[in-house]
Amino acid sequence: GVGGGTLNPAAAAPLSEALHGVGRSRAEAIVRYRETQGDFVDAYARAKVKGIGERPVEVNESRIKLKN
Repeated sequence: GVGGGTLNPAAAAPLSEALHGVGRSRAEAIVRYRETQGDFVDAYARAKVKGIGERPVEVNESRIKLKN
């Protein structure tokens, strides 16, 4: 995966640059969700974030890592 596609420690800017179909506002939503709900346990947990469904997860599956 791409370093910026690392869900748990990444900030919004690297996430939005590394993941297709994930702009700044979606990336910020991922970070907010993680800060309030805790680290993601798998890539598909990201689909629980408001505004993100399963399709962006599927498109980015090879780019998403949970940790560095």
